[in-house]
Amino acid sequence: MNSDNPKTNAIYTSLKVRNNLLMALLTGLLCVILVLINQPVPILSIVFACIFGFVAGWLQTSALRKSLSDFYQATSALAVRTVLTSSTAGKLSIWFQWLLLPILFFMWIARFAPITSIVSGYAAFMCVRELFSLLGLRSLEQYVKSQPAQA
Repeated sequence: MNSDNPKTNAIYTSLKVRNNLLMALLTGLLCVILVLINQPVPILSIVFACIFGFVAGWLQTSALRKSLSDFYQATSALAVRTVLTSSTAGKLSIWFQWLLLPILFFMWIARFAPITSIVSGYAAFMCVRELFSLLGLRSLEQYVKSQPAQA
C-alpha cells in the first residue's frame, strides 16, 4: 500500500501512461519538425537514437516490472530515480541515455551537420524510449488497480 502518497491509489505524475504518451507525442513532433528543416536529413543520428531509445525503454520496462511496489510508493521525481537506479536494468537505461549524447555530438562534428541534428536525434530517442516504456507503466497501472483503496 502507498502510505506516503496522500491520494488514493495515486501514481506519481512521471509514471502515468497519459503523461508519457503526451511526452512521446511532443518529442516525436519535435523530431519530425527538426528533420523537415534539416538539410541534409540526419538519418544516421535518428537511427542510432531510435535504437538507443528502444533499448532504454525496454530496460525501463524491465526495471518497472521488477519493482512495481517501490515505483508505486515513489512520491517525487527523486524517489522515482532512486528506485530506477536500484536495479541493473534501471542503471543501464540511464547509461544509454547519457551515452547517446556524445555519440550524437560526434556525429554532428564528423558530418558537419546542423546542430539541430543533436536535438532531433535526442527527441527521437525520447519518443521511442517513452513508447517502449509504456509496457512497464501499464504493468504499474494494473498493480495499482489491484491494491486496496486507502481510506
